[in-house]
Amino acid sequence: MAMAASAFAAEAPPADRKSGYDFMSRETRAMQDDDTANPGLLWVLEGETLWSRKAGAAGRACADCHGDARTSMKGVAARHPAFDAVKGRPVTLEQRINQCRADRQQAPPLAWESRELLALTAYVARQSRGLPIDIAIDPRTQPFLDAGRATWDRRQGQLNLACSQCHDANWGRQLAGNVIPQAHPTGYPLYRLEWQGLGSLERRLRGCLAGIRAEPYDYGAPELVDLELFLMWRARGCRSRRPPCGPDRALSCVVAGRCNTIVPMKTLTVRLPEALVAEIEAESRGRNLSKSDVVRERLSVSPRRRRTASLDAIADLVGSVGGLPVDLSRRKKAYLKATGYGRKRPR
Repeated sequence: MAMAASAFAAEAPPADRKSGYDFMSRETRAMQDDDTANPGLLWVLEGETLWSRKAGAAGRACADCHGDARTSMKGVAARHPAFDAVKGRPVTLEQRINQCRADRQQAPPLAWESRELLALTAYVARQSRGLPIDIAIDPRTQPFLDAGRATWDRRQGQLNLACSQCHDANWGRQLAGNVIPQAHPTGYPLYRLEWQGLGSLERRLRGCLAGIRAEPYDYGAPELVDLELFLMWRARGCRSRRPPCGPDRALSCVVAGRCNTIVPMKTLTVRLPEALVAEIEAESRGRNLSKSDVVRERLSVSPRRRRTASLDAIADLVGSVGGLPVDLSRRKKAYLKATGYGRKRPR
């Protein structure tokens, strides 16, 4: 640990470390603190059901091996990513769950960001609520910690930005009217109001990479796992808050480089035809975007573009009357002169 601390001296001292909770609005804090109002608890309840449900060819449930999660899983999330001797590298909590499914339950792994995987992860992480994050760094994990720190400090994307430029050098300052947090992941998976659902830390990291116009790593990629290891080590000592609610003024860049500014978001509930909802959901899955991103993209079409659609419908009529040119907006003086417009004509 001394070796790691000396290598990363630029981090905030323990007394100055703040989680995203400290930067939330009063209303969002109240939502997170009230278990009856926190929407993330719906995934926790579903995860509790899945914990006792038998799955796979082995016909086993998580509870068959681990018993009561309130005892056996206490503190587990606070220690992940953790080194796995079989893989020879750290694994995240999601990867550990899928590893157990494959080895113990003989069941296919759950898809990344699937409701089942998020629910199980949230239920396991729930058992660590209030415990300090305690990531073990030893000679086996030190190289991966160093790799995560290198990713944190490396400039990436078309905007040529590094994570540390915002969250180390400028935390607490305003960016587009929002406070920049320190990026301590004390509560993932979390319910983010912008997503209208639960999401993993890797989803959040991929969103940040897309925001700086960099190519996001695949889910489970070593680069993301190493970065998650570094972030959790960087947040050591912070209390775990699971499952939290994400900011109501979303600190998130629009994906695919369509916007490089951080803008406040509000929630608007609308009723849509089933066919349109199905179309949006299909586009969301196909492009790996949230449904909110798809809807925002469609609504961002400028009024000028919307009006030209009507003009296009009658474009074949323009210039078709009386031998007029196709476009009267250009060279109209030359055209009128050539046709003798304005000259005196014999009666």
